[in-house]
Amino acid sequence: MSGPTLADLKRRLNVTTPSTADAQLQWVLDVATAWVNDRVYLVDQDPDTRHPEVVEAILLQASRWYARRNTPEGVAGWNELGVTTLAAGQAQGGTSAIIGLDPDVAALLERHEDYTKVGFG
Repeated sequence: MSGPTLADLKRRLNVTTPSTADAQLQWVLDVATAWVNDRVYLVDQDPDTRHPEVVEAILLQASRWYARRNTPEGVAGWNELGVTTLAAGQAQGGTSAIIGLDPDVAALLERHEDYTKVGFG
């Protein structure tokens, strides 16, 4: 399977028309792809060949980073306790947070991690 495309990410986010956000979507897709490439082994040493789990992880991470644009200065929203802010993977003043790495992304990449790149500890 080849790597995800802008069209794949737009389908994931339900963006159906040409969008002014295409450049931003492509940027988060490129960043997510590079982030994953730095952590997983390459199938037959070809960066364009991807296991379906790795492609899914890239799309999930790109979707998260694209959604993150709506949380300026870490403000995620409001709840009964006031503003919900995001800091280092924990919520302050609320019960929800955007953590550093989505557990689903971590699970999808777990079998594909190249420990010569990421180490272990």
